[in-house]
Amino acid sequence: MTLEAVVEQQALRLADLARRVAEVDQWIQVLLDWVAAAAKDLSLEAATDDRAG
Repeated sequence: MTLEAVVEQQALRLADLARRVAEVDQWIQVLLDWVAAAAKDLSLEAATDDRAG
């Protein structure tokens, strides 16, 4: 395998890895948004419970 072919293969692998990292980053953002919404809901429920009690 020539040096040029090796470099091209590595570039393709790196591009694939970058796409996968971006996809994981998107999922992490979705999860963080979900956790933030759940925390907000819980804090609102706690505040409602405090007022009822």
